[in-house]
Amino acid sequence: MLVKQIYELLKQAELVDTLEKYSTLWLNKHKSTASYLIHKNKDLSINTKVNCLNNTNYHLKNINQRSLQNTLNSNILINLQKIKKTLEENILKNFD
Repeated sequence: MLVKQIYELLKQAELVDTLEKYSTLWLNKHKSTASYLIHKNKDLSINTKVNCLNNTNYHLKNINQRSLQNTLNSNILINLQKIKKTLEENILKNFD
């Protein structure tokens, strides 16, 4: 499930530490959204995927603007790029 996959990548990059933060800061939803989706074995809606993609792009832009980019945790950049690619591909599938 995409909801779990993205959460795990964000967690590995140390950008979130709870499902609640993931839901509010990355999905722009209620704090229990990710937990509910996982519990009910459901996945992200297109709207939520777009929210997450926008937040990912925002963070990528900020990382690229920092002069200390080389000292950042390499997992942050790698994982954000993985998330971006995964979301873009997944969103496009909905329109094929």
